[in-house]
Amino acid sequence: MILNPWFWLGILLLVAGAGATGYVNGARHAQDAAMAANATALEAAIKDAKENAQIDANALIEHERSRQAVRTVYVDKIRTITETIQNAPTNCVVPPDYRVRVNELIASANTPATPVDGVLPTPTPAGK
Repeated sequence: MILNPWFWLGILLLVAGAGATGYVNGARHAQDAAMAANATALEAAIKDAKENAQIDANALIEHERSRQAVRTVYVDKIRTITETIQNAPTNCVVPPDYRVRVNELIASANTPATPVDGVLPTPTPAGK
């Protein structure tokens, strides 16, 4: 019986079948473990993204509140200035022809300097 080739072929097939079954089960187990690790990492990333989104949302809300407060102050100042000018135009220190004067200043600043007796005037230091 030990020298029978069918006996050895049966043993070989039995060992090959056990090896193939173990390989298939091991591969399935490895795939499941990889999917579990991926799911855990994905859940952690989602949790971090939600926390960051909440922080960003809170920062945006605070920024919008401060922007609205600044906008309200600005609108109130414009309203106050407009009401002051309309209610008491004699107290306004702006001359009535201020636009003409401003336009003349802009035009003179945009024209090049003209030489006096063939010599350009010396430049003055900034701020003087």
